[in-house]
Amino acid sequence: MLSALEADWLEYARSIAACDPTHRAECVQRGGGSAVGPDPELRWPGFIGSDYEANPFRVLCVAQIHNPNGWSASASGLAPMEPLLREWLDGWLRDEAFLAKYRDEYAQRLPTWGPWRKAFGPVLRDPRIGLSPTEIAYVNIAKCWLSPGANQYELMRSCERWKGIASLLAVVKPDAVVFLSGKTPLRYAGVTVPEDVPWRFFSGRSFIVSAANIETMIAWLAQVKADSTDSR
Repeated sequence: MLSALEADWLEYARSIAACDPTHRAECVQRGGGSAVGPDPELRWPGFIGSDYEANPFRVLCVAQIHNPNGWSASASGLAPMEPLLREWLDGWLRDEAFLAKYRDEYAQRLPTWGPWRKAFGPVLRDPRIGLSPTEIAYVNIAKCWLSPGANQYELMRSCERWKGIASLLAVVKPDAVVFLSGKTPLRYAGVTVPEDVPWRFFSGRSFIVSAANIETMIAWLAQVKADSTDSR
């Protein structure tokens, strides 16, 4: 049986994946969702790990945009998950079955991606934090895809107006949010985070995150973890 959080996340995920025509048209106008390979009608809502809700310390990881260069049939690409998403949206797969399969597939792919290998992973698997892919929530600011090197800000800003990060925070209620994004992308995307939610961003550009930056993030997150545990 679905928990209230899971049901709310599925409602959020459906609104993203089905992508209303108005936003899709705006997205395509700005260059998103037009790369060869991915289903042009689908958008991606990220995921909540199977152990996220039960974890006493909940972290939401936020990256920027999907990379179509990784849209392969390999174990790292999201292409094999498109039929799963379609079956759910078309009503052939019940919510519980979809969520179980989707979580499992997503959690297997996430550790192979650049954002996890170079930034999120080194922070979260540190013993002071101790979180695996099944214990976190994950999303991109932009829910479509755009080839690396292209200007992502317009698409990120469009998605933030459509289904902003704050709308997801209301569903998953994290104790902390970690952005793989410097100050400039966040500013141009117009991302807003409620004042009562602790958040921080990596300072590296193009996934070039220094060891010092990793350590700074770990120390900050460990303090947030200690504070949130003490407040319960």
